[in-house]
Amino acid sequence: MKDCQVHIEGLCIETAFIYDFTSHGELFPIDYVSIEVKEGNKDANNSIPIDRNRKDKLRLLTTDQLSNLTRTTLSNSLVICIDENQAVSESLFVIEGEVYSNEIGSSASLEKIKTASVAMIVYLEGDLTTLKNSLVSQDKNIALGENSSFAKQVFESFLKGDVVRYKLGVNYINTLDLASLIAKRMDSTSVFLTMDSKEYATVEEDTFLLEGKLEHFHKEKKYELRIVYGDGREESFKEMKASVTSDRFSVSVPLTLGANYIDCTLLEDGVELSDSKHTHIVFYKQTRNQPKEIIMWAEQYVNAETTKTVERIEALIQTAKDAGITAFALDVKGCEGYAAYRKATLTNVKYMTETTNPKKAFHMEIDFLEEFVKAAHASGLRVYASFNFFVEGNIASNDFAIDLPNTHPDWAEVLHVPEDQGELKSVLETKRNCMLCYVNPANKEVQDFELLRVKELLDHYEVDGVIMDRTRYDNQYADFSEVTRIQFVEYLKNKGKELVHWPGDIYSFDAEQKMIFGPLYLDWLTFRSSIIQGFAKRLRGIVDEYAENQERPIALAAYVGSWFDLYYQNGVNWGSKDFRYNERLNFPVSKLYTEEYSKTSYVDYIDFLMIGCYYDTSEMIEKYTTIGNIVTNNQVPMMASMSLPDLNTEELLKIGTKACIDFSDGTMIFDLCYTDWNMLRPALKAALTK
Repeated sequence: MKDCQVHIEGLCIETAFIYDFTSHGELFPIDYVSIEVKEGNKDANNSIPIDRNRKDKLRLLTTDQLSNLTRTTLSNSLVICIDENQAVSESLFVIEGEVYSNEIGSSASLEKIKTASVAMIVYLEGDLTTLKNSLVSQDKNIALGENSSFAKQVFESFLKGDVVRYKLGVNYINTLDLASLIAKRMDSTSVFLTMDSKEYATVEEDTFLLEGKLEHFHKEKKYELRIVYGDGREESFKEMKASVTSDRFSVSVPLTLGANYIDCTLLEDGVELSDSKHTHIVFYKQTRNQPKEIIMWAEQYVNAETTKTVERIEALIQTAKDAGITAFALDVKGCEGYAAYRKATLTNVKYMTETTNPKKAFHMEIDFLEEFVKAAHASGLRVYASFNFFVEGNIASNDFAIDLPNTHPDWAEVLHVPEDQGELKSVLETKRNCMLCYVNPANKEVQDFELLRVKELLDHYEVDGVIMDRTRYDNQYADFSEVTRIQFVEYLKNKGKELVHWPGDIYSFDAEQKMIFGPLYLDWLTFRSSIIQGFAKRLRGIVDEYAENQERPIALAAYVGSWFDLYYQNGVNWGSKDFRYNERLNFPVSKLYTEEYSKTSYVDYIDFLMIGCYYDTSEMIEKYTTIGNIVTNNQVPMMASMSLPDLNTEELLKIGTKACIDFSDGTMIFDLCYTDWNMLRPALKAALTK
């Protein structure tokens, strides 16, 4: 047997992440997958010998290779073990033939590695004596030297218990898919299909080109493509076949307006090859006959210095206009609850300069919102006022604009989290590490207070619209207050159902703190979504009332994360009522998308939607924009939003800007504080030039 390695294009491992702050984890490309091949085996033609001299490479070992490991094979390496649930089980070091765990602090058994589902390997450089001593002495500061900077990055990015994800291109795959993929790549006798066409695409043409190739093409065989395509309704699907006479092919597939699902399967001598099936999800988008909105987002405190005077505001607006910006989204109510306007005549909420956090303290004499609206309108730019509606303070910095812990502790969300061992705890009391103080969206007092903030703003400032930000539940663990329980009981009663065990009928935790879903879990998700919809409906009524009284248009919009498949955890259904789930979308809780759930959509109450496509490749931006287009069904203008920290080079910024604008109805740029106008200006110009 010979140790070899094979490269699989696009294969990555994604770190765990908290999606309140980001939309994806850090991606670590797998440079090589280690394999074993027999001497003289023609499968070795697909592989190359292992080169241990490359220390900046990430290698992957799967079950077959792990079972035959020796200390010599892994000598002087970092090993990250991942179990069958895709959780990091151990971080181990193999030094001079001994296996060490940073938690155990002494020589550990090689069996820990052998029993993993997958292991990532990084070979270490230099003198490892210091590292070995720090492991033996259980020093928490693992002494990885400068020569092992890549290993240090990997070690710090994959912590024990973190759930990781395997990714191939833009799609996530599970452990079994990964093993099958590796086996397929190495078997030179079996043909398999690889596609060049995008797996997710948004187009403005009525056809989609399927292009690809056959790996291990055999001339003596007859190959065909069976292509099944439709809009998701069972009766809409049609079938076509195309002969493949060489190792490359190109087939045009007709599209209908809206969602299109295309299954492409390879047949060899009339036999379907089940492991050579690919699905493409395409949205055929009707062009809107209106200019695309380019919105610059400005968070509250991080932009204070650049906008603290009228002169700075006017200079900023002129620069933005020259670059192609058409509107600003201003954070008028930040997470701490402070107002970016002085005329808080209904709530008496403190102005943002009164923050108690010394790291955010600044001086500003002007009424920020008043001066910004005046200057923007004078230059022909729009201003949207963004509210972090269901957040009223920063727990980590103990900064609360309305002193919620003492004046309204009952407003704070109540959590059902594993850290509290079955007890229902306020976010102010939980053992869980919480940064922000989310409040209960189902509490009418909370809703009334938040709507007062909108009224006082519209009383005094001619903004062009209101944006709902953080108009959601904190996460899947909220809210379990008595206020919510009573409303849920009433909701169930109207459905002919009954709550017997609270909160166990929704979910509980087993001995290993894994979530166990109860019989009312899906009802609970739908109920929470109806609460957010109800607030959006109330807000829409207020916005329309002011628009009518002031005889001017006032828009209502929303910002959400682009990961619709997970956003149910936050109680928000930002899809259209007309969206019908198709199993090809592969959402994790597929049973949720019932007719009842579709009725909880709040899209009927907004004028446009911004989704956070905070990715650094055109493919990922297009994937989530396509999903967004499908679930909103083109009902309202939808803008793919981009994150400047993710697009931190000129080339990345040009690619990201073009993707957001091409595949959606404009873009929102996050955030002003990260903006390099010398980079953004040409990127916008290139994207807007057809």
